[in-house]
Amino acid sequence: MHRRAREREALEMASRVGLDVDPRASAGSLSLHQKQMLLIARAMAQQARFLILDEPSASLSLQECTALFALIELLRRDGVGIVYVSHRLQEIEQTAIGCRLA
Repeated sequence: MHRRAREREALEMASRVGLDVDPRASAGSLSLHQKQMLLIARAMAQQARFLILDEPSASLSLQECTALFALIELLRRDGVGIVYVSHRLQEIEQTAIGCRLA
């Protein structure tokens, strides 16, 4: 795949997770939140069916947490299994809302 095609694909996947970054930027130059979203976008591009998130909100702002939980809900609706590890019971409850046993 040519570089421009890869950059377009990267922009598309980043957009799906609400990430607005230059696809040529070094991952090291991104904030923690941006790195997390980048990793989730990469998993989505690989059509991952399960994600394990270990304390993903530990260093995030309230706004970043809101964006993360919105993305988790989107993934859940798309049938992606989420294992969410946290010491914050409220976050566990928030990620479990809407989950029902079949």
